[in-house]
Order: sequence, then structure tokens, then C-alpha cells
Amino acid sequence: KTSAKVRKKSFVLYSFCVTGPVARWSNSVFFRLLMIRPIFMRRFFTILCTIATILAVSCTDEVGNIAITQLPYEIGAEGGNGYVMLNSTHKWNAICRASWVTLTISEGNSGSGKLTFTVKANKETTSRRATILLSNTAQGSDTEFVIVQSAFTPEFEMMANTISFNSAGGSHEVNITANFDFETECEQEWIECEKTATGLSITAEAHQQTQSREAEIVISNEKYGIAEKIIVTQEAFEPILDIAQSEFMVSGKGDIINVEVSANIEFEVENNTDWITHSITDKGLQLIVSQSLLNKDRSAKITISNKEYDLSQEITITQEIGVNTPIEILNADFEQGLQGWTINK
Repeated sequence: KTSAKVRKKSFVLYSFCVTGPVARWSNSVFFRLLMIRPIFMRRFFTILCTIATILAVSCTDEVGNIAITQLPYEIGAEGGNGYVMLNSTHKWNAICRASWVTLTISEGNSGSGKLTFTVKANKETTSRRATILLSNTAQGSDTEFVIVQSAFTPEFEMMANTISFNSAGGSHEVNITANFDFETECEQEWIECEKTATGLSITAEAHQQTQSREAEIVISNEKYGIAEKIIVTQEAFEPILDIAQSEFMVSGKGDIINVEVSANIEFEVENNTDWITHSITDKGLQLIVSQSLLNKDRSAKITISNKEYDLSQEITITQEIGVNTPIEILNADFEQGLQGWTINK
């Protein structure tokens, strides 16, 4: 079968030489000599047949008596495992100097065999080629097998480019789909970014200022020319300092008053009286009013405030006339008994 192919290709080459460019030599002395002398014609034809045989062998995949079923081998940018079938007349081995190709089966005996390899993922935006050199150990002949890997195509998709937080802060996750690694950068200290399996987790600290604020997060990959931004906004803080009741009336015997305070800020207590003591509780403010010995009512003002936010509330305490004052004694009824005089209240 091979000899038939060789004869056919030899005939084609001979026809090409006679009817093609060689025909232009028909007027030359050499060509006329060939036509006149048959012996020269026979020798010329023999040379043409030899050349045709060499070309016919070199046009097949059988180089160095090793036949490969696929030339070249193509693989995607993601890489992976691959193989090719081959047939060799003798024992063979293979080597590859490309760092991104690892040969897993690199030698075999004569007959049918398999060359297997692993290709690393291509992270470059250009395709690449690797050459595997196969050697027939008995014949000392080599042939090349080429692996062509596709270029990497970067893909990036971000589900949101703006997020908002209230003044209390918190966390929010932005879903990102990317087939490459990326970096995040934010110059604001109140923002913290952390990569997750599905994207990016963004955490904002609590905001204690009465003006809103904004930050910019840059997601980038310099190698692939990717640069995307996320705008983060946070609402202004609204301080609260309220009291449920601001005026209290207490009897002369004294009392304990619990003032309910609603506040999301710390506050100070200003108390300039010596007959009222105070303490801050979980629910607000507790006031202890001592007994009065005065013959008239008395009042005091207690202030709670926060100077940073310029907020304050005032509490007024009024205490009635005291117990056992001189007026009470004068207006009382006296009764004499065995133990002496007593006052009837």
C-alpha cells in the first residue's frame, strides 16, 4: 500500500516537473540532450523517483518510525490531563522542557502506546505552545509533538457597585464572579473588606458624627487591566437624650424617684443640691430625696447633658414643707398624760 502511494506521488512529481515549471526548460540545451539521448532520460527519471519517495515519507506522521494519531494537540486555557496514541517500531521515550507541561507516561515499548501529560492552567492572555520530543531508542531518530494551549480570557462580574449603612454600621456582602484573583483597596479606616467564597464582605464601624460619610473601595487586577469601584455611604448619627417626665412633687418625708431616660449617647448629671443624691441606672436616673425639716416648700433642678452633641434635659424636684417644724408644733393639740405632754398630729 505504501509503495503504491510512493509511485502515485512520484508520478505526480514527474508530471509537475515535465508539464510545470520544468516545461520552461524545453528550449534549453540540457533538456534537448535528454530528449535526444534515452540513457540520460532514464537517469533523470530515476533521480525524480528518488526525490518523490523522500517527499512521500516526510509528508506522513511517521517520523523516526513513530506514528502519532494527532498533530498538534489542542487544549483550553484551564489546562488538564491529556494523551495521544502512538505506534513505534522500537522502544521509545519522550521529554518536554516546557515548565507548564508534565509528562506522566513518557516511555513505552514497540507497538501501540500512549503518551500522557498534564497541562497547567494558562493565566496569560496569549496562547502558548510546548514541544514534546519523542525518541526512537533503537533507531536514534526523533520526532516532535506540539501542544497548543488557548489564551486565558479574564471574566469579572459584580452584582452591586453601591451599598449603604445606617449609623449603627454592620456588614454587607457583595457577590462577585471572577476567574482570577483580585486585590481590594480602601483608604477609609472605618471600612474593612474581606474576601469570601462568593465575593466580598464589607464591614462598617458605628458612626458617631452628625454628618454622613462616604468611602470608595477599589477592586483591581493590574495584570488584566481590571479596576472596579464600590461606593459605600453611611448615614449621619442622630443623638437622642430624652426623659419621660421632667417635674416631680415629693412630700416632706422624702422619697425615691426613678427618672426614665431614653438615650443613645452617654450623659453627665449636674446636681448642686445637698438633699438629693443621684445614680445612673440601666433605665435612666435614680434620685433619692431626703426628709425636709424646713417650714416651707423647697425645689431643685437636676440637669443631664452631653456637651459633644449639645443636648440637655432638666428635671425639677419640688418638696413640700417638712415634718415637725415649729409651725406644726404651734398648730398642734397637746395632751397631758402620765409620761408628760404629747402632741396630737
